[in-house]
This record gives sequence, structure tokens and C-alpha cells, in this order.
Amino acid sequence: MSKPLSYQYTGTKGHIAAVASGLPKNPDSLLENGWKEVTDPRAKASSNSRVFKEKSTGLRIRFDKGTPG
Repeated sequence: MSKPLSYQYTGTKGHIAAVASGLPKNPDSLLENGWKEVTDPRAKASSNSRVFKEKSTGLRIRFDKGTPG
């Protein structure tokens, strides 16, 4: 029997799946939840991507701006 996804499994696939399934539509919400933006300043000026790092585990995620259609 598999374990339910939960933040109690820090550092495992369960933790990553739990984070991925609960990502907000607006990445600025991550900043309010203890994440840090680590986007390279050069990339910030030339791309629509932003990179965030979870302070407690070091997990990094990238948000790409969507395009309609």
C-alpha cells in the first residue's frame, strides 16, 4: 500500500509530488510561503521564466509564463 502524499516525507518523491500538486497559479504566492526567488538577473531580463528555491529542502522549481491558446 502506498503512503499518501504529505510534507512529512521531506526529501522524497512524495514530498516533490506534494509540492508539484499544490503549486499556485501566481508564483509570487510562493514567496509568502517561505520560498526564495533565485532567478539569475540576466535571465530575468531576457526570458519569461522565474526560478524559486524552497529554503528548507533546497528544492528548485521553474515557472514559465504561459501563452494564451
